[in-house]
Amino acid sequence: MENPALYRRLLLKFGDSQASFADAFSAAQQDADPAAATRAAHTLKGMAGNIGALGVQQAAQALETACGEGASAAQQQALLVAVLEQLATVIASLRALDSPLTVADTPAVVAPDASTVRGHAERLRALLAESDSAAAELWEEHLQLFKAGLPRHWRRIAAGLSDLDLDAALAALDEAMTEGETT
Repeated sequence: MENPALYRRLLLKFGDSQASFADAFSAAQQDADPAAATRAAHTLKGMAGNIGALGVQQAAQALETACGEGASAAQQQALLVAVLEQLATVIASLRALDSPLTVADTPAVVAPDASTVRGHAERLRALLAESDSAAAELWEEHLQLFKAGLPRHWRRIAAGLSDLDLDAALAALDEAMTEGETT
């Protein structure tokens, strides 16, 4: 969608949600529902395809097929190992993408001007109200300003944006603006 910031967030969300796939799949194999393991592999396959992790997608497809066809536990385990090898490579790369900034890399914002905070908050609000993914870009561009200017609400806004829940981010921003945090 020509939106690198959105793609980056999707990648990081994939890494966070699939880092424990081995445990989730093992639990699905033990589930009373015989289709649980098939669904777990299917979900991974779809999510991997969404981000372009084709090796993971293909390995998960093989695992999904084997589970759906009632392959033996040994066959499923061999296919799971292949999935985990592919997944480990992707997750390691995603962790490098998400490496934290050092203090020297982080711009300092001292006592932000209230009118500047309010202006950016109003622009952010308009983007969120329109469900425009550019809201995340604006947020990231002015994160330090928002942290300093919205100290009681910035975490909730950030959580909404990172979860792609623009309504939750908008609600938190509206609350901040109603409480006068941006004035």
